[in-house]
Amino acid sequence: MNLKQISTLINETIVPNTLGEGTTIAEDLSNIVDLGTAIADLTADDMKNFTKDFIVGIAKNFFDTRLYEGSDYGLFSDFQTYGGIVQRVKASLLETEDSPIWTLENGTDYFDGVYRGVSTSNKIYTQDSIWKIANSIPVEQFKQYFLSPEGVEQLISLIESTVENTLRRNIHALSKRTLCQLIGEAKQIHLLTQYASESGRTLTAQEALLDKDFQLWLGVVIMRLRDMVTEYNEKYNDGTIETFTPKEDTRVTILSEVDKKMNFFMTSDVFHNDLVSIGKYNTINFWQNQGTGLLPSLGVTAEIKLTDGETQPTITDLTNVIGVIYDKYSAGVTARLDKVTAQYIANGDYTNYFHHVANRRFVDTRNTAIALILD
Repeated sequence: MNLKQISTLINETIVPNTLGEGTTIAEDLSNIVDLGTAIADLTADDMKNFTKDFIVGIAKNFFDTRLYEGSDYGLFSDFQTYGGIVQRVKASLLETEDSPIWTLENGTDYFDGVYRGVSTSNKIYTQDSIWKIANSIPVEQFKQYFLSPEGVEQLISLIESTVENTLRRNIHALSKRTLCQLIGEAKQIHLLTQYASESGRTLTAQEALLDKDFQLWLGVVIMRLRDMVTEYNEKYNDGTIETFTPKEDTRVTILSEVDKKMNFFMTSDVFHNDLVSIGKYNTINFWQNQGTGLLPSLGVTAEIKLTDGETQPTITDLTNVIGVIYDKYSAGVTARLDKVTAQYIANGDYTNYFHHVANRRFVDTRNTAIALILD
């Protein structure tokens, strides 16, 4: 860009709005100092106007349309699949009894005529919420964007990425709340107590985070649990029905602070990492609340499900939760964009758009759910 082009640009809007209509900057920019002096003398309100003129007249807008990568921790399913999950029926095993078929006795009646059906269970706790995303687009803004193909692309990217990022953020937060509810209802393993009983060593939570032997033991515990939940049992659920979880259906979510240390200790000095791998799992930076510190704490607030007759959920605080092991059918979330409505505001010449979204989540405690607590 040469001096003549620069002078033309600043004379179009900036100079008239700063120095007045009768003033211009020479093509060789010999009197550009006058503009600088005038800018230095601007009041705060005048500076706002100058900045606006500068952006419109010279600067190019950069649209930050990066997509948010918040995880759903494997809980998200499409709306139709979700419907099948919440209507999932579990059946109890049949009872066994001694058979008389090889020891028949004369005169004994072996026909009791009793119907022996399969006992089923389909009670699943679900919670729904509906919310909307509102955004406004001025008609004049539409006109400006449609002056070029690049402008149209920028406008569409701005709207779509903003709405999509809002959805991703909310699904991310909803998944966290669902995991916290699952933790609040899960069976609990108190790791420091268990470790002390097995090793004879007593550690605090902070000591355990930096203790190599404890971290190696923790990895083995997770691997053991993934094996144990594959067998029919009531120990790892709410105790209402015997169930099992195939290894491929086991989900593990570990606090990232613990994940980094455990993986470092488990794989830093071994030749066969596959032998000490705990399998596929998700990591979470913090549970429900990050807190005010730069580094999140181990604290977690777990939302407990509604009980019959209650109108408000019971809230309990669980501290030092470092992970949860659960069946993929133990918890889930979904979202459905039901419709988009619009309202034109004639007085301001803009249109409001409302994206209506239905959120649903469930926790089914009949399945595997084990919370790992560092106490």
